[in-house]
Amino acid sequence: MLQRSGLRVGPGRPAAPRSVGGGCGVTPRHAVHRTTRPSTLRSRALSSDFRSSPKRGEPLGIQGGAPSEAVEVTLGPGESLIHVDRRNLDEQGAYWVTVAVTSPGAEARGTRVVRVVSNHPGNLVLHWGVIKRDSAKGGWYLPNKRSESELPRGTRAYKKRALQSPFTRQRAASFGRDGEQQVVLELKEGDAYDFLDFVVKDTIENEWYSCAEEEGGNFRVHLGGDSASAPAVSPSPTPSAAAPEPRRRASIPELPSELCGIWAYVKWEHSGCPERSTQDADREYSEGIEEMKTLLRDGHTLEELWRVANGEEKLRDFYARVSGGRPDRGSEAGSPPQEVPEHLVGIQAYILWERAGKPDGADFGDEARREIQRMVTETGMSFPEIEEHLRNPPSEPAPAAAAAAQEEVEDTRPEPPVERRSEPIRETPQPQEPAPEPAPEPSRKMSPMQFIKPEGRAEEAPGSTPNLVREALASEGSKESPLQELVQAATIDSSSEGNVSWKRVYPMGNSCNLLAVVRDEAEEWTLTLTTDLPSKVELHWGILKSSGRRSKWTLPDSRLWPSKTSDCEDGISVDTAFGQYKSPPKVPLQQVNIRVPKQMDDIFGVSFVVKSDDATQWWKDGGHSNFVCPFPNQRHQEQEGGLDDALVDDIVDRESGDHMTLMHRFNGCADLIRGVMDGNFGGDRARGLSTLFVWLRYSSMRQLTWQRNYNTQPRILAGAQENLTLALTRTVRETADDGPAQQWARMCLSCVGKGGSNGQKIRDDILHIMHRHKVKEVKGTWMEEWHQKLHNNTTPDDIPICEAFIGFLESGGNRDVYWGILSEAGLTRERLESFDRAIRCEPEDFPDKREGLIHDFRDYLRTLKSVHSGTDLQTAASECHHVIDSNNELKSKMGYVLSQAGRGAVDCESARSFIWCAVEARAILHDVGALYDAQDDGRKARDCLYLDAALESQIRACAESAAGYLRTDAGGWTSAAQLVEPLLQNLCLSTGDNSELCYCLQAWQNLPANFKTNAALSKEDALLVSSVVDRMKRAVGDLSSSMAENLQPIAEAIGSRTDCDGWTVELFTEEVVRGGPAFSVSLVVSMLEPALRSLAELGSWQIISPAAEPVLECPQVFKAEQLYTCMNLSFPFPSVLVCDRVTGEEEVPENCLAVLTRDSPDMLSHIAVRARNENVLLATCHDEEEFSRIKENEAVPVERLAEMGDGSGLAQWFAVETTASGSVAYRRIDAPKDQGQRTGREAPGMAAKRSLKISTPEWVGKYAVGMDEFADEVVGAKSKNLAGLRDKIPGWINLPASLTIPFGTFESILENHPENAQISRDISKLTARRVVERDPERCLREAQELAMEVTIPDEMWGALGEGMARSGIEWNLGASGAESSQRERDQVSQAIKSVWASKFNLRAYYSLKKARLDFMDVRMAVLIQKVVNAEYAFVIHTTNPSTGDESEIYCEVVKGLGEVLVGNYPGRALSFTCGKESLRSGDPAITVESFPSKSVGLYLPESLMFRSDSNGEDLEGYAGAGLYDSVPLHYPEPSRVDYSSDPIMTDMGFRRKLLTEVARVGLELEDVLGSAQDIEGCVDKDGNVHVVQTRPQM
Repeated sequence: MLQRSGLRVGPGRPAAPRSVGGGCGVTPRHAVHRTTRPSTLRSRALSSDFRSSPKRGEPLGIQGGAPSEAVEVTLGPGESLIHVDRRNLDEQGAYWVTVAVTSPGAEARGTRVVRVVSNHPGNLVLHWGVIKRDSAKGGWYLPNKRSESELPRGTRAYKKRALQSPFTRQRAASFGRDGEQQVVLELKEGDAYDFLDFVVKDTIENEWYSCAEEEGGNFRVHLGGDSASAPAVSPSPTPSAAAPEPRRRASIPELPSELCGIWAYVKWEHSGCPERSTQDADREYSEGIEEMKTLLRDGHTLEELWRVANGEEKLRDFYARVSGGRPDRGSEAGSPPQEVPEHLVGIQAYILWERAGKPDGADFGDEARREIQRMVTETGMSFPEIEEHLRNPPSEPAPAAAAAAQEEVEDTRPEPPVERRSEPIRETPQPQEPAPEPAPEPSRKMSPMQFIKPEGRAEEAPGSTPNLVREALASEGSKESPLQELVQAATIDSSSEGNVSWKRVYPMGNSCNLLAVVRDEAEEWTLTLTTDLPSKVELHWGILKSSGRRSKWTLPDSRLWPSKTSDCEDGISVDTAFGQYKSPPKVPLQQVNIRVPKQMDDIFGVSFVVKSDDATQWWKDGGHSNFVCPFPNQRHQEQEGGLDDALVDDIVDRESGDHMTLMHRFNGCADLIRGVMDGNFGGDRARGLSTLFVWLRYSSMRQLTWQRNYNTQPRILAGAQENLTLALTRTVRETADDGPAQQWARMCLSCVGKGGSNGQKIRDDILHIMHRHKVKEVKGTWMEEWHQKLHNNTTPDDIPICEAFIGFLESGGNRDVYWGILSEAGLTRERLESFDRAIRCEPEDFPDKREGLIHDFRDYLRTLKSVHSGTDLQTAASECHHVIDSNNELKSKMGYVLSQAGRGAVDCESARSFIWCAVEARAILHDVGALYDAQDDGRKARDCLYLDAALESQIRACAESAAGYLRTDAGGWTSAAQLVEPLLQNLCLSTGDNSELCYCLQAWQNLPANFKTNAALSKEDALLVSSVVDRMKRAVGDLSSSMAENLQPIAEAIGSRTDCDGWTVELFTEEVVRGGPAFSVSLVVSMLEPALRSLAELGSWQIISPAAEPVLECPQVFKAEQLYTCMNLSFPFPSVLVCDRVTGEEEVPENCLAVLTRDSPDMLSHIAVRARNENVLLATCHDEEEFSRIKENEAVPVERLAEMGDGSGLAQWFAVETTASGSVAYRRIDAPKDQGQRTGREAPGMAAKRSLKISTPEWVGKYAVGMDEFADEVVGAKSKNLAGLRDKIPGWINLPASLTIPFGTFESILENHPENAQISRDISKLTARRVVERDPERCLREAQELAMEVTIPDEMWGALGEGMARSGIEWNLGASGAESSQRERDQVSQAIKSVWASKFNLRAYYSLKKARLDFMDVRMAVLIQKVVNAEYAFVIHTTNPSTGDESEIYCEVVKGLGEVLVGNYPGRALSFTCGKESLRSGDPAITVESFPSKSVGLYLPESLMFRSDSNGEDLEGYAGAGLYDSVPLHYPEPSRVDYSSDPIMTDMGFRRKLLTEVARVGLELEDVLGSAQDIEGCVDKDGNVHVVQTRPQM
């Protein structure tokens, strides 16, 4: 760029003029422009004379102006002045324009720099051209090639007849003044031109300013073709001293990051929400920031910018006010000319085509585009405003304007201006890496608890209809339906006390409905059909023996026929005339009743249609399907899996029809949504909607046909899409009280394009593009083949086809690019050729039309996406401007997201910024209720749901990109930690049952900030972070498992019956999970774990139970998903078992040396105690890859055990070694020479088990005994140990009041009370050894059921009442007969019998069998205690169970009741160790081993606990604890707990005091009882410590 000279207009003294030339010239006729209003003021010309100044920098005066005004020109080195001229723009001389022409000198000989300055305040455009010397062809020449000129940014060709350059207020330091605007032209071949002609236009007022002296002619400026004749002016190397300094700030305030995002969004919206590439969006975001900085430097304030951001002033008006009606085009960051959206071009072209008389083959595309560009430039209208103007014109144009529009002008320049982005105006150093753009900071205004969604109402009985008539009645609006009273009555009767088991309202058209109700009438089902159709109708019906609309009809038994029934010729149906309803309301109603005896339990339901009595009119469900009314038949449910299967059957029926397209599928799905919400397929709406999701996802994956034997016009398909998406939107709104159901409705939306009014545009615009670019409709060409497909059957495939063709054009016709893009989208040549309108040809290139085609097809792509892909971010954002514009915070987030979308993660910080903005944009959409807006039939809410889904997709893509970066990031785990919070919040927003996730989010937020950024945490701090990560990981894993359990069976049912590819069926749920937000969280968490475990000194393995020997050798390793499924196995040789899931309640299989798992059972769980007792290695692997290697490379399925024989003959054995550091190593070894002897050897501990004996105590003749009577052979160890502690422990340790039902009471009641005699005989039969061993699961289950039917005698109730009072248990059982007392007795009875029945539980059976003990020798005492209202519960082992260290106490603590510990609820407790000697010395050495990650707590304010106290728990060397049940009188509901805000986590002093007290309990009890103890206790809300039971530690 040449150095510019300066031009100032300001105070100065006049000088003697000297004429150089110029004045008003004669304008060529075709360039004359008339004003739009007759009253426009004409300009008055002034003299253009000037004089040379002998002094450098002295101003040059001009005559004719005000005496105090002078034109001041400051020249650079070697620069000479050729011409200066000033003209008034109005008769009063208030506004003027001044022109200076300079030559830069020898360095650029022939160049002319033209500077035009004006003080006019409007939005000015210079409309100009040059007169070329010796041109044989008259008219203006347009020097718009790069080699010919450097033109202002924003210059464009106007109808190829003139150039239009916008004025700007941007100033260089050497020229300009406040309130002025200018335009600078650099003509590189200026000496080849005689004149520059121009007029000026104010686009705000729509006024043209021209030369009055020539009766409205052009201004003409002499360019001085002969530069030698021009007078020399002494150059001034420095700016003139007379020139005032521009009003620029030395420093500007810092731009708020929120304002940057809003500004970017406002500019994008002002441009018409154009489709942009990632690079363009990023560039425009940066340019917006630079624009604001420039405005601030120019003296504008942040308050002005905020007014635009807040919507108080439109951007268009702001530009008009401060910089001439457009963004500052003169700055380096100025935006390029706006591209006109193609759909606007189509609208305008159609208008022009109509005006021209609709000529055949005429192409008005270019003219339409120029006209719209003119409207943008001259009026400042945005593209949405132009579209509104074109669609709804205010009136017919004036005749003069119409004539102007038809004016034909000879084109002197055939080549239109071309944007040359690849050729920068000036060379600037390119930075190695773009500077990060300021992103709006996370607001964190919302508590995670606000994100918790309702988990849905309790599932109702099959056939119930929670939302039966909502839509039908809502559709009637305020108009009362004749069926309303009957509907309300049926709704009331569908409650738990009514007899309505199924009901539905079917719309029949013309505001008429059909009410179907199924009632349970004791011995029969009654189907009542009532309609308000005005004409006489009949029921054409048959019986269904199986579910499904297409199931075959069966002729109804004549016993089922109502009166006025006749059989039909088809032999499978009958006709029944509707009769008049007995009590007609406002209009006559017709009704028919069908009664089906319940003994006919093979009937699924009734299928029917309704017809007029003359058979001229038929009514079907949804207009195309049979009505189906099911009976809730128990036999049918057992055989076919319940009514829910009917939905799968219906889907499969629809897919098997002769005709199927996307239109049919979408219409069918909309019908089924109504059925799911009405309860036609069961009461579980979440299951029904998840089934529809599977169907739609298979469709979106192209596993189901998109077109078979039927053609669908685009507008018809788009209408079906809109119908479905609006139905789903209503469902999202109606399931606001049911989070899981709402989640599936939202996920269904992501499988369907939005549809709508653009369907016809798909068909029309492809023709417009072909005609505009003169691409002929020739058969056998790619374009014509695609056009035919679009015309007949547009599908989502057209999006990647369009993208592939654009890529093909952009690559210069490279077909490899075309096929590459198609391949990435899953489109093969075979699929293209399989279309009904096949695409067989290769795409053809159009080099001469390439740029225009790329532009047009990019806009066409946007149309395709608006119909077929509602989750495209830019399309979704543009449709949601009504919500975004109303919320500044949302506007800020969306501005940043739109500018950065698709870039990928440059670094962790950029990924964090992007993800945070996108997540908070989602949170705002949820918070402001945008997803539930019922206006416009839900269309606005639907648009917001699609935007929400688009944001979720962008978050996932960015997170996956960031994951690749994080694997090599030097920042370590702390970099990944920065992404946890936004990704977890994103998952909370997307998940229906999200309460546990929200608690995880709160726990993460409550961690001290430095814990998430400090790469060198202490061990204890790392343990604290690990506890939160552990809970988070478990929550995400449970979410994935739940989805697999619920979704995969449905996917297999539909996929296998619709011929979907096997791999898609098998991997269906896995792909859903991997494509969802949970996977992003899982990715990041997996990066945290290794580093945190290292900092916490945990390693990859955790030894829960050590092995008897450091090295274990065995012939084989087996694998199973769950230990529970194989715990009853007896391995024929020593083996190792690898299991994914270990809950903690299982038994160790016989002859098992080690159990390796990736689960984390508690250190004090039953399996852990049992494993330690048997010297079995129990170890958890926290390294997923290592665990997978063991499973895949070393283990065989446990189902192959029978093939292994005795294990001898194997060449390779398996060795497991526990290292001194607490890790596990494994390897293959050569089989030992004595393998035959070793395979027959029992596992350690088995021989000791054979010597175990269990005594069978007799009943002592009492139903209840107090502590004074707790003795051997009377009660179990729990009761005896409590009695042994009395008067021996400090007073600060409290013992609960206790009463025990002694051994043998259950057996005595069975044997000695006649009312229980039959139960006793039945139990004896079931538990006989030869019977139970054949089917232990069934026999024991039935024995438990029988035990629950035992009658407790009255004398026992009396003994219990007296015993409780004597023992201090304040609980009134009262006398039998009183209602309240009877209810209390029933609850106590259930609790006692539940403990007795646990004698027959399967786990205890296998455990005793493995120990060679008879489970029928077990006698069950029941210890009754009053429940302490616990704040914390603890379990203590006074010898460290993991190390066997007798000098160290091991404890675990949780919130709430101790059942969370002993019941093995998932997650870790707060575990710690304490040295006994340090405890005695008064300075306890407490070491925290883990912080709590439990998800739930149990709380009971006042209740009783009934604890099992069997003789099977007293055996030395046998860990019987936990085999039998302890039952509370009132079952507490698990509630979510938040450890992160509890003082046990946040107050180190409180934690140390509590843990010290717990450890002291263990020390005191061990000293009293004289042996290592297993203790359970709690701390109440007042801080009092209670011990509820203790027993010898095993």
